[in-house]
Amino acid sequence: MATTDVDPLRIQALYYLATGIWPIVHLRSFYAVTGAKREGWLVQTFGAVVAALGLVLLPSRTGGARRVQEQFATAAATALVAGEITFVTRRRISLIYL
Repeated sequence: MATTDVDPLRIQALYYLATGIWPIVHLRSFYAVTGAKREGWLVQTFGAVVAALGLVLLPSRTGGARRVQEQFATAAATALVAGEITFVTRRRISLIYL
């Protein structure tokens, strides 16, 4: 892969890091965009899990774990999207999550 190529795994990892850390460092702005939640601790805990997922997905220079990272990224994205679709359609979370 050339240095100018876009790496989808790196983009997904950075997205998970940013969105996971956001409610931890500034819960008020997170609520302003996504809507208030009953359990702030749960939002922050889930954010920490998503940020950890982002760290695991950051591609390494060695490339040995790349295939496993790609499979893990696909599974994680599928699980998160399934949860978001389920809870948006049930009107438990805001449409912004989609």
